[in-house]
Amino acid sequence: MIKELESLKPLSSPKCCIYKVPDPLRKLNEEAYTPQVISIGPFHHGDEKLQTMEKYKVRYLKEFMERVKIDLENLVRVIEDSEESVRQCYAEIIPLSRYDFLKMILVDASFIVELFVRNWRGGSAWTPDDR
Repeated sequence: MIKELESLKPLSSPKCCIYKVPDPLRKLNEEAYTPQVISIGPFHHGDEKLQTMEKYKVRYLKEFMERVKIDLENLVRVIEDSEESVRQCYAEIIPLSRYDFLKMILVDASFIVELFVRNWRGGSAWTPDDR
């Protein structure tokens, strides 16, 4: 029994910091734990109800790249180099292909950064094109 206990591996990576809400807690108030407007990350990625915002996230990616003067190829390379580390942040295995996972991280991360920068600058996060 001691050998068996000592041979147990952790259930997740030490880098793990992103978890799904446990079902018993989620069932108490599903609406509180379900995105209503936008999906960030893999858990609700692809949800048809949230697809309207995807075009805005892609627009924010484009504007992020223009603002920081980086091309898509270099940005993708940075994310590719971090893929395994990012995947290890999740408690569950993310069943997205490498391409879909990298695209999701690229679009979602640039959206979050661009949204924060716009708010930090004191202006509205939304441009006339967003309305």
